[in-house]
Amino acid sequence: MANFSLKRFQAEVRQRGLAKQNRFEILFPIPAGLQRVFKDIQIVNMFCESTSLPPQNISVKTQRIYGPVYQRPVSADYGGEGITMTFLLDQQMDIKALFDAWLGIVVDPKQYFVHYQSDYVVPIEIMQLNEKDEITYSALLEDAFPRNYTLLELNQSSTNSFHKLSVTFVYRRWSPNHRITNGITYSDIMASITPTVIGSVPNPAYGLEKEQGWYSSSRVTAPKPQTEDMINGLL
Repeated sequence: MANFSLKRFQAEVRQRGLAKQNRFEILFPIPAGLQRVFKDIQIVNMFCESTSLPPQNISVKTQRIYGPVYQRPVSADYGGEGITMTFLLDQQMDIKALFDAWLGIVVDPKQYFVHYQSDYVVPIEIMQLNEKDEITYSALLEDAFPRNYTLLELNQSSTNSFHKLSVTFVYRRWSPNHRITNGITYSDIMASITPTVIGSVPNPAYGLEKEQGWYSSSRVTAPKPQTEDMINGLL
């Protein structure tokens, strides 16, 4: 008998609702290098017409020990090479000028040197909203800055068209903000791993016996063995 139930599906949709593409908001501060000349960043956030939530990918390598091959995860990729945001432009072209200046504090347009990262990177939050304008999910881009933007076409016959500027932002990585993901503590995940071989013990180099709270997003290293016996056990 099939597990799918049309009645239950309809009931779940009525109860939970569906996330809509047009219910979103972005938020980012003025970069440090532009705070003296640009004040109202809320205008830029309001004029964002479209964007997307960032992707995530696990890089794998094929490995064969015996029998069929399997995919071994080796690293995580957060799609930091670019995410596009499209902005409506105001008649005074303040939003266009902001991105002109922003790219200028990344690479100097006259001397062509790269500025300090602290001058031009910002956190960018992309928020999914429900029908009541409540945040149900968000993605926080870390160390983001604009990499490029598209040209703007001028046309005498386009009397009722408006300028839209598509800007590509690059970033280091992103992190989700949701009640499910916020309930995960990575040190707890590691501590919950138990040996699968009878009589084996956790390897201290994996941090399975480390005290709670050892995990830090800014410093992730395997704890070093503290005694000579531990060192000998790893050799």
